Amino acid sequence: MRSPCVLIAALVALSAVGCTTQSRSRSTAWFASLPGFRGPSGPDVVQIEWALIERPVGDRYLNEGLWALANEQVLPLERKNVLADHGLRIAQVGGLLPAEFQELLQSERTNPNPRRRQVRAGQPAFILIGPVRAQFDWEPPFSGTLGGAQHLAILNAQFGIEVTSSLASDNKVRLSLMPQVQQGETTAAIKPAEDGSGWTKVPQGARKYGELSWDVTLTPDEYLVVGCRFPSPHTFGTACFVRDDEPKPVQRLLVLRAARQVPELAGAETAEENLPPRTVAAVAQRSSAPIR
Repeated sequence: MRSPCVLIAALVALSAVGCTTQSRSRSTAWFASLPGFRGPSGPDVVQIEWALIERPVGDRYLNEGLWALANEQVLPLERKNVLADHGLRIAQVGGLLPAEFQELLQSERTNPNPRRRQVRAGQPAFILIGPVRAQFDWEPPFSGTLGGAQHLAILNAQFGIEVTSSLASDNKVRLSLMPQVQQGETTAAIKPAEDGSGWTKVPQGARKYGELSWDVTLTPDEYLVVGCRFPSPHTFGTACFVRDDEPKPVQRLLVLRAARQVPELAGAETAEENLPPRTVAAVAQRSSAPIR
């Protein structure tokens, strides 16, 4: 009589192991690890998390609702106006996060590929915004200073933003962001970081636009949101974040968070990871206590 009971118990145990293995498989599938290296660690390491929110073109919340609750005064007025002229809209979101904003971060449908990168202060991280764009017409920054605006047709353009972090007082992180466009076939060199701490991806031949750069300082529980002023044709912001050329037209919003390295993540076997959307959004539920 004991044999059937033992057999049933064994089958239940194996079933449980199978479920656990499957769950772990789904979890680790979110990570894009490059084996053989460990992420940097130390007091100068910054953890950057970002997500590209995807909604239909002209989405009311991305163009109106979010900004009504965000702090657009995070930039000096002069810099804000320059960026606005080129279709870019920047704000800070902190404190009690809006429920709809949290839902966008937590949903795999609207936040399909969140990322985390651990870098040393001063080491740039490159964020690519969407796939290559076959063609678009735009007016580069200050192209009209010599008399008349110059509209250029750009082929096979890859948009991105370079983010460089530095340590600020009171456990804050200062971010310097610079838009860039790579024209022609998209290539990226994957090579060891200069400090020997891991791998880094460096876009090749990208044109950086320092005229459109900006700085912002964040606490661990604050988000930086970067989007476009819709509609604003022939601008970097619209060409970058509004993609009606894709099979399924989409409007994107970049959401960034930066903090000093979380102790338990020090030495993780990657310098860049895919994160489940709920992981990025979970920060909203944490205590605002400093991360050391």
